[in-house]
Amino acid sequence: MTLPRSRPEPGATRPVECGAMSRPTKFEEFRYVRRIEDGGQHAYVFTAKVDGLDITGCDFLTYDQDGRISEFMVMVRPLKAAQALAARMAERYPAIEQAAAAWTPAPSAGS
Repeated sequence: MTLPRSRPEPGATRPVECGAMSRPTKFEEFRYVRRIEDGGQHAYVFTAKVDGLDITGCDFLTYDQDGRISEFMVMVRPLKAAQALAARMAERYPAIEQAAAAWTPAPSAGS
């Protein structure tokens, strides 16, 4: 699977879509508020609510020379909201694990 380069604009209401993670998460009022780019390194700051708690986070993406995501990391705060998000993600873990096991990479352009 090739992941497209995604460039959420401030005010966008859709999280970066990434494989099994593209299914709706328990975010409410999700909104990107800032984008920072430095070459192939991108950071997308977002705000949302999880279980009624305000959460602030950042999606960190690294793109390879073909524009595909090669690294993806998410950080969130404050702790109480992060714990609520972790609980919601734990509910989804079996489905994520199943999707990961079924995933096969797309052939590269040179194959």
